[in-house]
Amino acid sequence: MNNATHNYMAGHCHVMAIALNTLHPEWQMRAHVGWDEGAEDDDDYRVDHIYVVAPDGAAYDCRGCFVSEAALVGDHLIDFETQCVDLNLADIQRLVQRGELRPFTRQDVDTTINGVIYD
Repeated sequence: MNNATHNYMAGHCHVMAIALNTLHPEWQMRAHVGWDEGAEDDDDYRVDHIYVVAPDGAAYDCRGCFVSEAALVGDHLIDFETQCVDLNLADIQRLVQRGELRPFTRQDVDTTINGVIYD
């Protein structure tokens, strides 16, 4: 997929996840999140990656298809400090507002959808 505006591997993975979820509404958007040392509360986390999981358990992100979520994020990375959580569009918009994710537009999502369909 070519998209000169966004680098999905470096900060715009949420745009790809939204596009895939738009094409497949039954797929759940998920995030791989972590808490840094000294985090004071549950809102003090970082988003490492956003992706989608299909009903059959396959996980999809900007790199392609993985047989499972554990294969995508690395099952050895999932522990108390690093977890996988469900997201929806409102969650993503809140993360953009607090500066955790890069801003995007509906056109960005539409361009990504076109790239997914035609590439």
